[in-house]
Amino acid sequence: TNAPEDMFLDEDNTLYIADTGNSRIVVLSNNEVKYIGEGLLNKPTGIYVTSDSIYVADSENKKVYIFEKSGSLKQEIERPTEPLFGKNTQFIPKKISVDNRGNIYVVSEGSTNGLVQLNNQGKFVGYFGSNKTDTSLKIKKINCSKMRLHLQLM
Repeated sequence: TNAPEDMFLDEDNTLYIADTGNSRIVVLSNNEVKYIGEGLLNKPTGIYVTSDSIYVADSENKKVYIFEKSGSLKQEIERPTEPLFGKNTQFIPKKISVDNRGNIYVVSEGSTNGLVQLNNQGKFVGYFGSNKTDTSLKIKKINCSKMRLHLQLM
């Protein structure tokens, strides 16, 4: 591997490695090595595996890929086009997770709205757990009794 950025160990003790520097997924199982996504992936940075699928976040291609366990491509998910996603919001998938219902959660570089949440068909449904950001205007609590005393002294 070359500069791996993520890995996943499944129930069968099969290890999946996002081999970022070599643009592929490495699968290690029972002393066998298999490669997935060669020629398709560019910079896989996140991986999640379910009983029947391998989910890959590729930050360079700006896509999420879903592969069969055999390695064949099942689906490509590009930047959401729904208005709620945001007209100028970039989609740069870095990490990925999937829940029991098949909903996909993507950490997208630069997103301050939270995790990008996609349904089990890959369609954008919203943001999950939005980030708290500081505002540029802060209101400071003032102790009124000290303020009155200060004003009386003036």
